[in-house]
Amino acid sequence: MNADEWDEIRRLHRQGSPIKHIAVQLGMSRNTVRRAQTLDHPPPIIEADAAPSSIPWIRPSGS
Repeated sequence: MNADEWDEIRRLHRQGSPIKHIAVQLGMSRNTVRRAQTLDHPPPIIEADAAPSSIPWIRPSGS
């Protein structure tokens, strides 16, 4: 879920839309909608580049 989706969930909830309707409209699970309603801020963005850049190679045993 990105910040725009979080905003939309919060907006629809304030307007009285049920969780199931919000989930179907945005194409996400009801649990994701519930979680978004409990957050005070949008979830942080996790980028793929945040992972360690060097991973030790594992050689098969006997090589």
